[in-house]
Amino acid sequence: MSPEAAAWAYHTAAPRPATRPALARMLPSRRPPRLASRLVSRLVSRLVSRLVSRLAPLVLVLVASLAGAARAGAQEPPTPPPAPVPDTRPTVAVMYFSNVALERRAEWEPLSRGLAEMLVTTLATNPGIRVVERARLQALIDEGRLSASARVDPETAVRVGRLLGARHMIFGAFLVEPGGRMRIDARAVEVETSRVEHVESVEGTAGALRDLVQGRPPRLARELRLPQMPAGVRPAAAPRPRAARWYVLFSRALVEEDERRPAEAAALYRQVLDEVPDYEPARRGLARTAGAGGAAGTGAPPP
Repeated sequence: MSPEAAAWAYHTAAPRPATRPALARMLPSRRPPRLASRLVSRLVSRLVSRLVSRLAPLVLVLVASLAGAARAGAQEPPTPPPAPVPDTRPTVAVMYFSNVALERRAEWEPLSRGLAEMLVTTLATNPGIRVVERARLQALIDEGRLSASARVDPETAVRVGRLLGARHMIFGAFLVEPGGRMRIDARAVEVETSRVEHVESVEGTAGALRDLVQGRPPRLARELRLPQMPAGVRPAAAPRPRAARWYVLFSRALVEEDERRPAEAAALYRQVLDEVPDYEPARRGLARTAGAGGAAGTGAPPP
């Protein structure tokens, strides 16, 4: 080969590849510097710690809420208390009887309350009806909404019956003639319609009182279409004294108790029990008044 050809071949030949170390020195390095890597690591660590510190309370609240909801869902709902059963029994109230005695009227006046209380006691032995206690009627008198001495008419009975929430009102009057003969008139009115449902009269002496107390309630129940006394239940029998003395004693005791004189009332209740020891209303009256200052005191005997 000529010198010219050799020179041409040298210049046109491909350059020889460089060695690996030379190429590595010529290319840029792919690894980041150590200082930048540390800064990035610290920055990421701080961001993560701040994020966790802020989200941790929210996460705890959410977990607690979910746990409470799960427990509430697992528990059975509480059983509601049973609804009270309404008392659908017919309600009866007895007003004080009017005193129209022809002689010694003031002496017979306490019997106005006594007749009503004895009739209430007998009616209350029937579990099929609800009887308004005499104390509620006395409360109306104490409040000035009713007169204790005024004669009762059907209009007054209806008005009082509405105040007491009664369906039937029983009222009446008693007449004492010279010589001691007595007549007792009883009437019943329906409060809702003001209709007089029953009228009845009894005459006699002490027996008339006993007949009204013991014999009238069953007849009143039939006339007013009230539930009758269940079989096997007997009403409390009124004692059969020889005179009307104990009726008046018991009535006077009620007056003394209503007038806030427990000592005098207790003394009169004791006198009643001396004559009729088994009379339960007198026992209850003595229990009410004996502990309220009724350990002492006397009551003059009735006429």
